[in-house]
Amino acid sequence: MAEAAVALGVGEEKDGSMTIKRAAGADYAVSYEPATLAAIGGKTRTMPAAFIAPSGSDVTQAYLDYLRPLLGSEVPIRARLQAHRVPKLLNK
Repeated sequence: MAEAAVALGVGEEKDGSMTIKRAAGADYAVSYEPATLAAIGGKTRTMPAAFIAPSGSDVTQAYLDYLRPLLGSEVPIRARLQAHRVPKLLNK
């Protein structure tokens, strides 16, 4: 996508952004297309409920499948950080 954005930036048309479009009929193919800022600015797309796990704090396999064209065949492994208790230091 970065290459497509640079090509847009150095071309004659300077107003816009690159969008990612899924290729019709292909599960894992995308194309990059320019769009004017007027066409995409101020638009909000919310995450479908099918992408949110029942716990409310994780995502479903459907979401990972949706991301696959953007991330490639290897979807990164998610990890959780664990907080460790640290004793409080008092000023003396």
